[in-house]
Amino acid sequence: MRSTLARRGLLAVGALLITGLVLLAALPLIASTQIVRDRIAYELSAWSGYRVTLGQGPVISVWPTFRAHLSDVQLTEWREASGPAVLEAEQVELDLSALAALRGEVAFSRIHLLRPLLRMTEDGRLLGAESGPSGGRLMRAIDMSRTLVGPDGTPQPAATMPDMTFGTIEFSEGRIVESDNGRDEAVVTGLAGRVYWPSLTRNAQVNASGIWRGESFTFEASSAQPLLLFAGAEAPLRLVFDSPPAAVSFEGSVIVSSQPFLKGSGRFASPSLRRFLEWTQTEIAAGATIGSLSLAGDVAGEATRLKMENVTLDLNGNQGAGVLDLSLDDGLPTVAGTLAFRTLDLRSFMATFLPMAASRGQMDDAVDSELASQINLDLRLSAANASGGDVAFTDLAATVQVKRGLAAFDLSDATVFGGTVQAGLRIDRAGENSMAEFRVNAEHIDAGAFVLSTGMRRMVPQARANLALNAKGSGADWNAVLANAEGTLTAALGEGTIVGFDMPAFLGRASEGAFFAFSEVANGQLSISGAELKGTLQNGVLRIDHSEARLADRIISIEGIVPYLGRALALSGEISPRADPEIGPVSPEAAFFIGGGWDAPFVSPVLFFGDVN
Repeated sequence: MRSTLARRGLLAVGALLITGLVLLAALPLIASTQIVRDRIAYELSAWSGYRVTLGQGPVISVWPTFRAHLSDVQLTEWREASGPAVLEAEQVELDLSALAALRGEVAFSRIHLLRPLLRMTEDGRLLGAESGPSGGRLMRAIDMSRTLVGPDGTPQPAATMPDMTFGTIEFSEGRIVESDNGRDEAVVTGLAGRVYWPSLTRNAQVNASGIWRGESFTFEASSAQPLLLFAGAEAPLRLVFDSPPAAVSFEGSVIVSSQPFLKGSGRFASPSLRRFLEWTQTEIAAGATIGSLSLAGDVAGEATRLKMENVTLDLNGNQGAGVLDLSLDDGLPTVAGTLAFRTLDLRSFMATFLPMAASRGQMDDAVDSELASQINLDLRLSAANASGGDVAFTDLAATVQVKRGLAAFDLSDATVFGGTVQAGLRIDRAGENSMAEFRVNAEHIDAGAFVLSTGMRRMVPQARANLALNAKGSGADWNAVLANAEGTLTAALGEGTIVGFDMPAFLGRASEGAFFAFSEVANGQLSISGAELKGTLQNGVLRIDHSEARLADRIISIEGIVPYLGRALALSGEISPRADPEIGPVSPEAAFFIGGGWDAPFVSPVLFFGDVN
């Protein structure tokens, strides 16, 4: 009895195996029929909403996976069937359901596109009708979901949302092109990745990599409620874009509608803003120094106006925190806000926004506010400690403004050289040249520290000083600006000394009547009770209208011109005893001419009176 049952069981299993083998062997024959061929095109069209054409009939493989191999697949707009395909692929692999194929139906769980080509318009839309695909199950599900979203963007419970199986789409060796009148221009090449979306109400993930404008990139996106996202309801979204020129990430919630909105945390980082701007084909001045930027914070707002709070920023190594507003004004990005720094390198920070000549070797650099044509900027800065080269500032407050061809930096208050200073630089682009304006107003500063910071090593005063400089000029580079600058200069020194001048040696050499190098009388110091200077700038020439240094028993006065071009001196001066009110004016002890270059002046006596003291 038992042996009989065992034989019957073995026969049943054998029959099933034989039936399975027969069905397995019949699968390619069944699936290769014209019915299944048409069903494949129909199902692809039903999902995408595009007209799908296959170059050849499907080739079916059974092992290890039941799969259809298609070639020359094209998706075109139904209303523009004669136009170029929106999407085409040399080969497509479909993982099929064997049971569905036996019923003459097609159900696929994975699609792999080999060497696909996606055509888009110049403004980033899919080629074809403005509205995109005219139908398809996916679009109908999205449209149905929109009806379940309230006016305030609040969706109905997820259980009421339409659901159906979607699957996985993989792609490799792909391209995205910009199509214009039948001509395709490559935008992205080497595109590879996958879209994983098991069903419409489940989590969706996109991973892709490729090459854009010569730089490789990777892209990731995921959402726990993608159907709500497409329907215009608020839904979670995570985005990560990474490339050598820049990295961008966002994680939070997004509303994609006619009034898009996002809220979450975002980050942007670039090792070189110059490289990033060149990569995005933003016009910038040649040679402009634009360094690294890292920006992160809490983001909220519409696509055209965002507010960032709890901002942490690192610009050229300057780390700050604050609040920023980001918006589009007349088509230009606008950045406004307040940033506080513990330490701030003014030179590296300002070089990002303003073309600045920090040394004599950079005087031939262009004065160009090209960035002012690309962005609007209004930043209020503060720093407990700041530096500008070798100059140290404390308690700094400043503003940076860039707008409509104008770039300006205003140092509204700072402590420097033991005193206070206000300064400004304004660059206004006008045709091929730029107008540059300078302004410095310093009070009660250490004059010696200030003079040494300018690179001067002769005639260094040791006294407190007030200084005011206003100048402006135009040109294509800094040399040209200074060569035609106009303005005024005033300075006043209090009681102190001037290091680098030996009065007895000077009078002694002057009495000999022959010219001599100023360096021969530079070993010494001169006590003064005060000094003042007034000058005017005209066409790049500083005219000293009046200057005098008051000694205990003498007055030194100098007048003349100091041209910028050629860096020469043409000064005349006198050394006179201080006038006695009871005696009246007295004759000078010495008159002289100072010529030569800034770095190596010489003295030529003109007149000599009296005895040498």
